[in-house]
Amino acid sequence: MFLDSYVARGLGEYLEMMQPIIPIFHLAYVIFVNRLALFGNQFRSPFEWFVTLHYVVFLFFPFGWLWVQLGKQGPPSFARIVEGGIPFWIPGMSFGLSGLHFMLTSLLIVFWFSEAKAPRNDFDFRKVRWWSYLVLPAILWGFVYPFRPAEQPGEFVFLGVTGLWASPFGALLNPTSTVLLGLLTFIYPRVNLKLFIGSAAVLLMIALIASRSSPLDWPLAILAGFNLFLGLLLAVKRKKASSSEKPEAIASS
Repeated sequence: MFLDSYVARGLGEYLEMMQPIIPIFHLAYVIFVNRLALFGNQFRSPFEWFVTLHYVVFLFFPFGWLWVQLGKQGPPSFARIVEGGIPFWIPGMSFGLSGLHFMLTSLLIVFWFSEAKAPRNDFDFRKVRWWSYLVLPAILWGFVYPFRPAEQPGEFVFLGVTGLWASPFGALLNPTSTVLLGLLTFIYPRVNLKLFIGSAAVLLMIALIASRSSPLDWPLAILAGFNLFLGLLLAVKRKKASSSEKPEAIASS
């Protein structure tokens, strides 16, 4: 808990530092989604490579930056922790500093890189089913994310309308992932199944741990759990469809 107070203050400083850049993330994703809506899969590859690179950034920001700041200004106990290397597990809102969080973020990079290299998602929004629009509030929540961490653990600052351009979306992993996961839900079932299930499982773990100190991450946890359920259903359905095909059809496909 003592370390959490340093992390909370550090996150506040990080978001202040990122304020000039955050609107650029908002604008970039608005443009990409607009291009996907208008032109579908023609803009799939640039969008997926952009997402992959964005997750690479999340390997180092904000928590890599926080490691440096805590090394300079953190408590003496943190310096003793660092001497033994990056801890695999750190509870509370400091979880982002742990080796496990680094590994989970790396998995997200692998999943998105694999999809960007050999695209299988179908972003033709004309094929979207009516019930897929029910996920739009979750996408909007991640994009606007009307709260930002305050200087004390468990405290938040309400952004109001300014969340449209000044929310932590793009600067923090969880709100950004809420939007991306919601977008995959929106185009379901025409998705890369490995990306769909893999990202849902990883983000469910991250969100459940984060939600213990931040109730704002419950929408991500619920969405990730829902996607994991949908993904497993789709995997069973595809397996049954594959096993029912004739050997000649499978060989020729």
